[in-house]
Amino acid sequence: MNANLTESVVSPESLASYRRHGFIVLRDVVPEECLQLGETLVTRWTDFNVRRWRSLGLLNHDYAEYDLWHRYAMAYRDAGWPHHRRNPNHHLIAEEMYRIMRSPTFIDVATRLIGTPEISVHGIFNARPQVRDRNWDGLLTTKWHQDGQFRFQPYGDGDADLDASKHVITLWFPLQSVDADSGCLQVFSIQETQNKLFDVYEHDYERTGTVGLSPEDSARFTPIVVPMNRGDLLVLSQRTPHAAVPMTVDRARWSVDIRYEATESPTAHGKKFGFVANSVADPSSVTPVSEWLLKRVPPNP
Repeated sequence: MNANLTESVVSPESLASYRRHGFIVLRDVVPEECLQLGETLVTRWTDFNVRRWRSLGLLNHDYAEYDLWHRYAMAYRDAGWPHHRRNPNHHLIAEEMYRIMRSPTFIDVATRLIGTPEISVHGIFNARPQVRDRNWDGLLTTKWHQDGQFRFQPYGDGDADLDASKHVITLWFPLQSVDADSGCLQVFSIQETQNKLFDVYEHDYERTGTVGLSPEDSARFTPIVVPMNRGDLLVLSQRTPHAAVPMTVDRARWSVDIRYEATESPTAHGKKFGFVANSVADPSSVTPVSEWLLKRVPPNP
């Protein structure tokens, strides 16, 4: 499965905009298969949490009357907002996530933006909910941050990466349409921030795992709100500040985010937890799903 370099979902104009602003939105490019695989993953996580909250006596039924977009939000609220750190948790270390990350569409985007077909998946990925009027101790509402700031965090593995110049792209897509009322993202253009990597501000990191821009830094720039339809893809550089807008609707917003880097210059996290996703020079070097699953021993839920 190699990216087709003659036809791309990334136009020359989109590539130029990405280089100028540090982000682009590609409309209606996420394969339906990837959206359905994402729904499978978050349904599995929701099922697990509802069962766990029931076993703890926090709920008295399974909320099966709700659809995917409402079940988690209603159960989480009624359980009393129990704290749990998010991910990547063991529900996401699965063949479905591997298939998402090896999607030819996503490999194509990574190839175009990073500039090489020798592409690896970075070690950090996620699927996450956001719900109304709840900050989840700093977790559910994504604060202003740059993904490059997290490279200074060892994630308990002792391998913090001090070279933040390595190009890592983030692909973010919602599993349903999102707007300024329902948890879409907002960004700062790197043209305005001058592509600066900001000092890390810890949002109670030991408990939440969250770092980002300081409130003072994030107040200096102009947010660009990015509404998206189901099937749209937002691509960010590792230096592009972004955050989620608050939810004001009574449902969960589910999204998936994955990252790519050049195989020849992996970050520490990518080297330890990622895998080779595409290669023209040596197709046999692509990491099989069985090897990746063994590499990613699932953490505790």
